[in-house]
Amino acid sequence: MKKTASILSPLLFPVNYKEGAVFVLDETALPFKETYIKVKTLKQALKVLGQMKTRAFGQVLLYFYTCLLQEGEGNTAKIIKKTAQEFKKTRPTFDFFSLSKMLHSAYLKAGNLEKAVAGIISGFDQLRLRRVSQLAAALPKKARILTICNINGELLYLYQAMRRLKKQCMFYVSETRPYLQGTRLTFWELAKNNVKVKLCCDSQAAS
Repeated sequence: MKKTASILSPLLFPVNYKEGAVFVLDETALPFKETYIKVKTLKQALKVLGQMKTRAFGQVLLYFYTCLLQEGEGNTAKIIKKTAQEFKKTRPTFDFFSLSKMLHSAYLKAGNLEKAVAGIISGFDQLRLRRVSQLAAALPKKARILTICNINGELLYLYQAMRRLKKQCMFYVSETRPYLQGTRLTFWELAKNNVKVKLCCDSQAAS
């Protein structure tokens, strides 16, 4: 999956599939280094998921691509369901069963698992772009935006949409403890793209 032109953030698509392997951006190593973990089995994928090496959109991509890894090892429908069950055990707070149903439906229509995965991911990205377009239109000409946690490059999409409308925005990023996604991810990717951003403690958010 290609990144949108002019945006420099691996967080837009933090997990990628290439030549029979999955490459997961180690978000716990950011902002000090950009390194990828190579995953070739379900067991390795579950370890990465459990260690919070990827989260948010990354865990969605990891689920889809892990299903691709196992294609040919048995009945595809069973692989899709079993993988969701194993992911759910490892990360109980996320609804992998909905992703399972979505992927199974897309697979039946496409007749090809890789094509089904690519279509779903493209659709998700289009939803992100539409969402930020609507938000940019609703925000004032000079917006001050407080962020909590991290949403995989979407704030960069928003920044671009604001610029197209000749609007300005200033981001205030909270730490997001205990994993510090705001500090390590959001602040890093915005600063990397020369977007105006200030870091604040979680306890400062209300003020």
